[in-house]
Formats: sequence, structure tokens, C-alpha cells
Amino acid sequence: MFKDKIKTIEELAEIIEKEKKKGRKVALCHGCFDLIHIGHIKHFNAAKRMADVLVVTITPDRFINKGPGRPVFNESLRLEFLANVEAVDYVGLNDAPDAVLLIKRLKPDFYVKGDEYKNLKEGGMRVKEKEMVENCGGRFVLTSEQTFSSSAIINKNFNFLAPDVSNFLKRVREKYTKNEIEKFIEKMNALKVLVIGEPIIDEYVYCRTVGTITKFPAISAVFTESSKMLGGAGAVARHIAEFAKSVEYIGIVGDKDNEKAFIKKELEKARINSHLIVAPGRFSVKKRRFVSGNYPTSIKFKQAAADDKMYKLFEIAFVENSLIDEKVEEKICSIIKQGIKENDLVVLSDFGHGMVTSKIAELISGESKWWALNAQTNSTNYGFNLVTKYQGPNFVCIDELEARLPFGDRYKSRQEIVNNLSERLKCQDIMMSMGREGLLLKLSDFYYAPALTLNTVDTVGAGDAVLSMASLCRYLKLPPLATVFLSSVMGAMATQIVCNMEPVRKRKFIKFIRGTLQS
Repeated sequence: MFKDKIKTIEELAEIIEKEKKKGRKVALCHGCFDLIHIGHIKHFNAAKRMADVLVVTITPDRFINKGPGRPVFNESLRLEFLANVEAVDYVGLNDAPDAVLLIKRLKPDFYVKGDEYKNLKEGGMRVKEKEMVENCGGRFVLTSEQTFSSSAIINKNFNFLAPDVSNFLKRVREKYTKNEIEKFIEKMNALKVLVIGEPIIDEYVYCRTVGTITKFPAISAVFTESSKMLGGAGAVARHIAEFAKSVEYIGIVGDKDNEKAFIKKELEKARINSHLIVAPGRFSVKKRRFVSGNYPTSIKFKQAAADDKMYKLFEIAFVENSLIDEKVEEKICSIIKQGIKENDLVVLSDFGHGMVTSKIAELISGESKWWALNAQTNSTNYGFNLVTKYQGPNFVCIDELEARLPFGDRYKSRQEIVNNLSERLKCQDIMMSMGREGLLLKLSDFYYAPALTLNTVDTVGAGDAVLSMASLCRYLKLPPLATVFLSSVMGAMATQIVCNMEPVRKRKFIKFIRGTLQS
């Protein structure tokens, strides 16, 4: 029975150890295998000819990063299909985004990949897999069978996306190859970027709800674990650092806590040159969210499974409802003046927590060679951090609520609102994000991109990711279609990450684009 072939990784490790003690050779193939085609069958047959036992493992759904709607077939169906392939002796579901630890646990005699992996990039994941199998006494082997692209077959023949997404991606594929899009991304490598704004510490306290307290109507929950992440303008800086040549960051921290070391460490890990000015009598901005659900099982991988659900029960914010004092303001202005001279562009991400005074805003507006702006609305500044307090940015990226609030208008069309905002801010380039409905870019005309994600893990921080990519695109004056595509990809990928646990990685970003545009 095919079900007898499906094993856990622990079971596979025991089976392989026993087979090797008998003197039998074991080959391991690993991949997504979303759509099994003749190329895969030839690959499996070639691998089986090398060994006595063939084991095939697959990437879990939550780690597949090949475009919207992928995988087409969930992990259960992919395991079942592979178990029905004659050459395959055992199949299993990996529990990590790559095969490095898998190889260490299984210790196959041969780790077998297709001929398309013959050009290994230094430092790439395939190099690490090759090194691991060789360290475990095995061999990294390439088959030379005819290859086909699952992504190309899926993109050409499967209609599993909403019509607006399908039509949009069709236009992108007709206009650009994946190599042309990658060249746009590589142009960002030369940029030096100054990011200004409050860092925010996002803390998730995971808990298990057990009902209500017996004596009064309040939720009762049991602590599971917690995680602390760098958000706010710090997250913007980390996203940009994945793509730009260098990033310099200016922000404030409070002296009522000891968070400066954490923030600085997170920025240093991203190779960001940071200036964290201590503002006396203040908290470092922190937002602590209490989260329930079956969610924490995959925190260590920074992504959640498709059936993982989280519910934010309660949030408490550590913020000050006052502007920074004049001494701190002077320090920030001095650093900004120097930073503007040394960097190509400025990205101002104003979270409305007292750092960006009118003097700082005027300095950025008056002296920046090119600057992008976001003035965020959130629960602690609602209605008091309007984007219209600024004048003359080169580019503005905000969400629909932030665009509507200055005009107090819920009902005008989005195009009218953006046009009004353009006139008020004296800015011709404006991007408005609309959540599940995608994003809208105004230049001389309007350009639309739908949301490129089907299953959202967490929306916290997605707008910051869009701002990061869109700012780089607009500074480089990339074509409008390429700009909205890259920005939409960035937003989609950010919704697959738990809050701001990590930035959108360039390597994964390019992989998503290759899978989406493969033809």
C-alpha cells in the first residue's frame, strides 16, 4: 500500500540506518515536487539506479516560496502522489525550509539533484547541502536526465488564481522576463539609503486561552512563549538593507528601559550603521501583543503553517504622548544633515510617537536630494499624525486610511483621494496600499497591482515592507508596471512572516519572482 511508504523524518532515519547496516546504499531526493511530471520520473529512476533504496522528501507548504497560490497541491497530496511512484521506496515531509539538517539526520549515501543545479553559487543553499552530505560521508550527485520546469507548466496551464491576479501576472510576463526584473533589482545594489524614524519593539506573548475567569468576565490564558522583534522604522531599514549597498539609520530610544542594546544588535546583524539617540524620560516605543491559537509550533522558522491561526487578544503600548526635547532634536538634526550628504536618498517613516518634530521635518524636506515618506496612523496616534503635515516629498507610500483621514472622506473614489493628496502634498508620485485589494500607484497615470498572497499569516509590518521596496523603485525611476509588481511581491512576502521576526530576504524575494514569472 502506498500509505506504508509515507514516514516521519524520525522513522526515515531509523530505516536508513538499518538499510546501511545491511550494506545497502540509500539515495535521497528532496524538493518541492508541486507538480510531478516526466522530468521528475526520469530523475527518480536515475537516482534509484545509483542505490538500493530511494527516499524522497518534500518541502512543507509553509516554506514554499514560488509565487502566489503555490504550492498548487498541498503537502498531503504531494506525499501521496510520490508514494505511488514505483521507483520511490519511502517518502517524508521535511520540517525545515531547506535540506541541510535533513541530510544530517538521514545521512544518505547519495544526495541527488537535477542537472539544473550544476552551477552552484558560492554560499548558496545547494553548496551547504553538498557540504553537509560530504561531511556525513555521502556524495552529492547530479542526474543528467531531461529537465522540465514545474513552475512554467503551472503558470502556463493552471488557472488557480483570481482573475485580477492572473491577468496582472500575464501582463507582467508579457512585458518582462524574470531576468529583466532581476536586473531592476540588481540596480538597487548601488544605492546608499538613509532611514529616519522611530524604532518599535514588537513583542508577541503567545498564550493558550482556557476560558474565562470565574469571578468576572475576562479571558483566562496560559503563557506559552514570547518573542521580541525590531519593527517600526527599524524594520524598514532591515528590509532595505537586503537590497541596497548600505543603510544608515537614525532613531531614538528611551532611558526608562534597557532596549537600546537589543535594537542596536538587530541593526548590526543587518549591517546597518545606526545612530540611536537617547531621549530622557521616555520609553523606547514597544508594542506588546498577547496572541492565542495553535501558532507557536513554527515560530523558530519565522513562518507559520497554512493551518496555523493566531488571534491577537490584547495589545499594550509603551509610548510617550510628547515631542522629544530640544537637545535631542538638535542632536538628530546634526546627524541628519551629515547623513543627507552621504546618502543617495532618504526614507522617512514617521510613526507619530514624538521623534519627528516640525524642525526635523523641515530639515528633511529642505535638504534631502530625494526623499520618500510614510506617516503612519495607528491606535496610539489616530487622527494626530496626518501625512498632510509634510510638503514636497518625492514619493509618498501610505495605506488607504492614512490617505482618507486628512480629508475626512470615506466615500470618494480612491483615485480622487490620491489626486487630492497629490495636490495637497505637492507630490506627483504616490502609492496607496489597500490591503487585500492590492495597491495603487499614481504617476502621470494610475497603475494597479492586486494582492499576490492567498493565505495571510500576519499583516503586521507588511506596509513597511511595501514602503521599502517602492521607495527604491521610485528613486531608480523603474517602469510603473515593474514598480507595482515588485512592491506587491514585497507586501505579499511580508504577510508570510510572523510580524517583523525577519526582513524579506533578497534571496527568497528573487526566488518568488522566478517562480511567478517562469515561462
